[in-house]
Amino acid sequence: MTPGLPVDPVAIAAVALVTATVAVRLYAGGGLLSLRFLSFWGRARRIYMPVLDRIGKRLVGIGAENRARRDEFVADVADATPADVAAAVADAATYRTEVSVLSGLKTDWTGNVEVASVVAYAGPKPFPGAPDWLRDDQLHVFMFEDRGRVRVCAHYEANSWRPDKWRDHLFKGETFDAETGVRNTRAALVVDGLVHPVSRERDSDA
Repeated sequence: MTPGLPVDPVAIAAVALVTATVAVRLYAGGGLLSLRFLSFWGRARRIYMPVLDRIGKRLVGIGAENRARRDEFVADVADATPADVAAAVADAATYRTEVSVLSGLKTDWTGNVEVASVVAYAGPKPFPGAPDWLRDDQLHVFMFEDRGRVRVCAHYEANSWRPDKWRDHLFKGETFDAETGVRNTRAALVVDGLVHPVSRERDSDA
């Protein structure tokens, strides 16, 4: 190690995690993150993310679980499944939409644990010919089950697959925009008929 250079353990851990996951992705293929595996990844994330959360907090002081914010609320959707919501997001997306595996496992304001998480990639590519999953940004849509409905939340943020954007993504930097994420996701749900164009009821804490 070069003397005099500061060591940021969070940076090392974040870049190492992303780089290792990218290597696995390149080896196994992006089909593993297809929306047809949404339910599988939802269950898997509820198993392995709490483990990563404990390890991350112990080693670098940052966990893999966090809270959904009220300003990320899109809608409580009745008579639909997380797969229906994911399909609506994919239908409206310009670029690839797939299951999110790098995002933290979220709990909403009433204690529901996330059941599904997808990202639709956006923004420019880092170089010509790069795959969509390396675009600068992403629309992150995450879902909970609440009293027989699918609670949909969203935000716009830096792409979690880009090691050069780890700080922006991890600490909700300049790219993070809850309003844009909510607006774009709601528009997608309206087009697919999952929510009414003017209805945006927010549940109480009860």
